[in-house]
Amino acid sequence: MTKTRGHGEGTVRKRGDGRWEARLGLPGGKPKYFYGKTRREALQKLQEAHVERSLGRLSIERSDTVEVYLRSWLETKRPNIKPRTAEIYELNVGRLIAHIGSVRLDALEPVHVQRCYAELGKQLAPYSVRQAHRLLHAALKQAVLWNILPRNVAEAVVAPKPRTTEMTILTPDQLMALFDATKEDRFHNLWVLLGTTGLRIGEALALKWSDIEWDRKSLLVRRTVQRQQEAGLVFEDTKTAGSRRTVELPEETVAALRDQRVRQLKVQLGAGPTWEDNDLVFSTETGKPFDRGRIHYNFRNALKKTDLPHMRPHDLRHTAASILLHELGLPVKLVSEMLGHANVTTTLAVYGHLMPAMHRDAANRLDALFAAHREHA
Repeated sequence: MTKTRGHGEGTVRKRGDGRWEARLGLPGGKPKYFYGKTRREALQKLQEAHVERSLGRLSIERSDTVEVYLRSWLETKRPNIKPRTAEIYELNVGRLIAHIGSVRLDALEPVHVQRCYAELGKQLAPYSVRQAHRLLHAALKQAVLWNILPRNVAEAVVAPKPRTTEMTILTPDQLMALFDATKEDRFHNLWVLLGTTGLRIGEALALKWSDIEWDRKSLLVRRTVQRQQEAGLVFEDTKTAGSRRTVELPEETVAALRDQRVRQLKVQLGAGPTWEDNDLVFSTETGKPFDRGRIHYNFRNALKKTDLPHMRPHDLRHTAASILLHELGLPVKLVSEMLGHANVTTTLAVYGHLMPAMHRDAANRLDALFAAHREHA
């Protein structure tokens, strides 16, 4: 069965093998075919191809070089990704084409890719090489979906495993020791917010006074701040839909935010006309957002006042998660929502090592419950 969609719009038909086939003609080139298990799937691929053709990006041939293809693929992604993500993509495209850019797309073999990773590994950390691998894998997967290539050669290549970054988790006593040692520090209230709520640094630095609901003792996380090459520090929407969330605040945190308000007003008065009102809870001496580098520098200085181990500001997020899960025994689903994870799987992947201790604690509590019951029986 064939359905005509009008001149130049493509056609969709059901093949003898049961699959649905969509055909799209290209000016001055061979038509491209897209396949799906259902008519709807084939139509969706055809509609996506229409968009790419209208933008002049659906003219890649198998004989083109990897460089030509990767640059064209990147242009198809650019409208749907954030500027910072585009910068990362561009960086990795440049790394890849330096080693395999001149290879014809249809001649690319796993051995080319493996050699590329080996060369990149001489200059880059395993995580960075793996990042390049993820981009290449995604780009070649799209080439397969577009029927430019019959297979994704990146699937046959072993990417280096990134080194596991050891997280440092403080006990509740250690966390309080950090708070006590930094009471006079300008960033004390930021350490309290990070250590009690588990906010990401970018989320905390983008927090505005209008996001705080004092009566409900809660705050709304809805944006983050990050540095972009050309634009500098910019505010963006949160990482995922799940990252946009309401966080309930303990009294310790509410008190810290009230103290921060008083401190900031004093700084604002001292700045006079140089103050830039961005409504930020944590800001520079002139009201502008902080760069993360300054936060890391001041956190290192704060640690020097304590006997605590070396750690990153991000470890305060891990500490908050650990206290919620291990010390308070809150359900993983609830903690996942509080942290703004995309799903529970992410939470388990990061904090799964805490589960055995939690299981032991659950067993001990059951023992105590049964023992108490027998005493009163």
